[in-house]
Amino acid sequence: MKAVNPHQAINQIMNPLVKLGIVGLFTFTLIYAGFQARHLITGPEITLEQPSNGSEVANEAVQVSGFAENIAKLYLNGRQIFTNTTGHFDEEVLLAYGYNVLELVAEDKFGRTKAKTISLVFK
Repeated sequence: MKAVNPHQAINQIMNPLVKLGIVGLFTFTLIYAGFQARHLITGPEITLEQPSNGSEVANEAVQVSGFAENIAKLYLNGRQIFTNTTGHFDEEVLLAYGYNVLELVAEDKFGRTKAKTISLVFK
């Protein structure tokens, strides 16, 4: 009967476990990096809560509110507005009598932009 070296026995058991651990760690790192990079891929996003596009309003003052994600700057009709820590914005706009067009433009830190246009009629 051949004597088994304890170090060789441990190496035979540990080598597959070490390889499996390295592969698992590498796979986890790739998945996590892809998950975090989704914001880089999608760019800025604007979700408008109010007012509804094409609506008629009776007051000259209108609240424009919604959420903006993945942004560095946000503009309403060319004027920079700000979001809170969750990305919510709420801004009051004065309308002219008749047809009005409001434009929201979100810009991310890479210079990519996304715009939303809202048409309103003040009667």
